Amino acid sequence: MTGARITRRRLLAGAAAAAVPVALAPLRPWRAMVAVIDPPPLAARLARLLAARDSGRRLGRQAAAAVADPDVAAALLASLPGGARRAAAAGDDELRGLISERMRADFAEEDTVTVCGWVLSRTEARMCALAALSDDERR
Repeated sequence: MTGARITRRRLLAGAAAAAVPVALAPLRPWRAMVAVIDPPPLAARLARLLAARDSGRRLGRQAAAAVADPDVAAALLASLPGGARRAAAAGDDELRGLISERMRADFAEEDTVTVCGWVLSRTEARMCALAALSDDERR
């Protein structure tokens, strides 16, 4: 039986090569690649942007009825400056800015809804409703 002789150098190189994926597993570097290759849907991105997600989800169940939009995500995206196309191309920070800009405009235009005693801009109510709907879809 003849074969390649295993030297100490080959053994150490093989062990090091096998250790790299094991060492990187806790860091999950592939998540960044997957996010670029297959980005999450825009509605899911919007729902994640809500700062107080738990409170927003609870409030969102009542907010969905208050805003009465058949497609909350589409209504929210259409209301943002630049519409859905700009929102889809925006990074998370720019998307937060677009949402904040729309919320300020809602209050200036008195486009508000009252949900559980809270006066919310229509955009805030849609964000909460979207968070509640995305939470319900995951179950």
